[in-house]
Amino acid sequence: LEGLVNDSERKSMQAMHGRLSDPIHYQALQHFITHSPWDAKPLWDRMCAIRPEPLITGDDLIAAGYAPGPVFKQILSAVEDAQLDGGLQSKKQAMKFVSQKFPRKAVAS
Repeated sequence: LEGLVNDSERKSMQAMHGRLSDPIHYQALQHFITHSPWDAKPLWDRMCAIRPEPLITGDDLIAAGYAPGPVFKQILSAVEDAQLDGGLQSKKQAMKFVSQKFPRKAVAS
């Protein structure tokens, strides 16, 4: 949902299409996105209001030995998704999740 209402002028429909659990025709999704009749601001404001504080930051990843880079966004997004799904409630759980899903050797290569 964030991909639909983010502030960016450029939205990756291929990425959104790939994330759908029940894929629809790509052109149908493209039409839906580009011809949306609603104002996204109220939805975006509500999403921002209920979004929990992040369990970890890039500084936590650096302190754990991860090298800063583009993969940080992927890692932090995965942590946020797991947090929103109810699987993570603490910083300790988040860092364990990161070490399991994104081992430092695999991230560095």
